[in-house]
Amino acid sequence: MSKDNKMTASVNEKNCWNCSYQNIAGVSFFGKCTWFSKNNKGEDKEIQSDIVDKGCKYFISREKNPY
Repeated sequence: MSKDNKMTASVNEKNCWNCSYQNIAGVSFFGKCTWFSKNNKGEDKEIQSDIVDKGCKYFISREKNPY
């Protein structure tokens, strides 16, 4: 895999680092998932180290929609 392909693959991964629900301001290193509070399902939950690189079913990309 070329360097460009690796870069593209890492940008497109569905992990917490690329998720719009991750909030890292003033909290633990991995941040908190805000999906729960934004969907009236309870309080934000701290993202665990075993989940942060995998992501979850609630993933929404941080990338701006160009349209």
